[in-house]
Amino acid sequence: MRCEKLTERAVAFCANIFTSTYEQCIDEISPVSSWVLCRPMKLTHICNLAEFMGGFNICDSTNQSNPGLGEGYIALKNSMQILTRNRDVFIQHRIKCLHQLFNVQDAKETGDRVMHAFDEKFIIMNMVKTAVNVCVAVLFLRIFTAAVAYHEQYLTNIEYDNVYITGRFKKIDRKRKKRNQLTILPLKKVYGV
Repeated sequence: MRCEKLTERAVAFCANIFTSTYEQCIDEISPVSSWVLCRPMKLTHICNLAEFMGGFNICDSTNQSNPGLGEGYIALKNSMQILTRNRDVFIQHRIKCLHQLFNVQDAKETGDRVMHAFDEKFIIMNMVKTAVNVCVAVLFLRIFTAAVAYHEQYLTNIEYDNVYITGRFKKIDRKRKKRNQLTILPLKKVYGV
């Protein structure tokens, strides 16, 4: 009886929510679009679970438990009383066959294997880190020596990677040299100036 009342109250509550939401929707939206947008809120028959589930009675508990459940419970309770009344119970059991287990390890061995694998990976990572450091050092030395060589070539060889010193500039510099004037080429620092 109580289950039916709870179900009826839930259906009424659900229907009231749908109705109030439909009324709010009608008030807020224009009449032209309200029919399309607010129409789903008018479906209050969804709230009746008994109709929705094909006449299935939610409050009938006979469908929820297996037949014979009570008899099994009573038999189990009687067996427990018999066992507790007679305290001298002997259970005989014979182990038929012992299976040999292979590749079984305990927790300590597993931990040791994990630590060993970790140590191996750590050593490999240290070797990789050292190799990378050596490569970076060699690369730095190579860049430094290439920069020094470039600088030396740029200052001593007028033709080396110099797009700014044109033939006209060289001609002007030769004329200055013939007149015993100060020349710029081969682009060396002027000391004392």
